[in-house]
Amino acid sequence: MKLEGKAFIITGGCGSIGGTAARSIIAKGGIAVIFDILPQEAGEAKVKEYHPTNAHYFKTDISDIDALSASANAALQVIPKGSLAGGVHCAAIAPSRTWSNKLVDSAKVRSSTVPVVDPFHLTIS
Repeated sequence: MKLEGKAFIITGGCGSIGGTAARSIIAKGGIAVIFDILPQEAGEAKVKEYHPTNAHYFKTDISDIDALSASANAALQVIPKGSLAGGVHCAAIAPSRTWSNKLVDSAKVRSSTVPVVDPFHLTIS
């Protein structure tokens, strides 16, 4: 797939995996639209390190469908019309402790994961 001129929404785009995805898309001529939970100013500063014009930041809690829809609509205002080509879901909440291989700990990890919103219910006007 040619990425030049194509825009992609990347959830968790300020993290390690999401940031790598964003930089890879930008390196191939694409536009990275980053949704993350960092404060607006910190998020904007972070994504400008990826690229000064082809990276856009929107503070978004993806577990909130209304916030997600609002950010998606706002993103459509800053990218070229018809350029939105896809999304890359990298958002997660990692527990702030050492990983465990004990079965009893898996319930704690499951309870701290970000719910994935059904993409068919995301309303973009």
